[in-house]
Amino acid sequence: MRSRRDVLQMAAWLSTSAALPAARAAARPGTLLILGGTGFIGPHLTREALRRGWRVTHFNRGKTAADGVPGVETLIGDRKGQLDALRGRSWDVLVDDTGFIPKYVKMSAELLAPGIGYCLYISSISVYASFARPNDEHSPIGTVSNRGLEEITNDSYGPMKALCEQYSAAAFKGRISVVRPGYIGGRSTAAAASRTGRCAPRRAARCLRRARRAIPCRSSTCAISRSG
Repeated sequence: MRSRRDVLQMAAWLSTSAALPAARAAARPGTLLILGGTGFIGPHLTREALRRGWRVTHFNRGKTAADGVPGVETLIGDRKGQLDALRGRSWDVLVDDTGFIPKYVKMSAELLAPGIGYCLYISSISVYASFARPNDEHSPIGTVSNRGLEEITNDSYGPMKALCEQYSAAAFKGRISVVRPGYIGGRSTAAAASRTGRCAPRRAARCLRRARRAIPCRSSTCAISRSG
């Protein structure tokens, strides 16, 4: 069974592997399930996990990489209720970096929890209720009155992610770490911003270019300049 330390080391790969080679302490190889895996941070985590000897499984709809990823087991399904491929399976570690609709996160978390050693849920700083002052893990978070909400907007995204955190924590009962990054920018993230309804594709690309130059985006509908 993987420890909390092992899982947090995996998360740290994304930020340290390129710049701080000495910080890459080896976590013991095991089995890793990524919900998604072919977009956003999934490909980066997959490559590093394979390099370190982990056995990686992706669960996705099979659209981004129709032929799968070399060296990776691919299970086809959909978080929106099509979870049969996950039933009866077990993994040492689960990384959920695609969960933003609470009722579907709850569904997959409850199904997977008995067979998962430890879960890493990628949340967002958008969960915080206010940015009027610096936040920490004890700061108030946003709430959503309609727990079945599926529509993602610039206003609903944060509270929905906060509820996803709560559902995941309840399912994994102490076997979970939640990270709340700011906006994660890169070649595979502009499309993700568009899919979550928080930024149009061209605007997302423009905001990411501005972010690299440390120029704030002034779009009234863009969350990149203020949150993750």
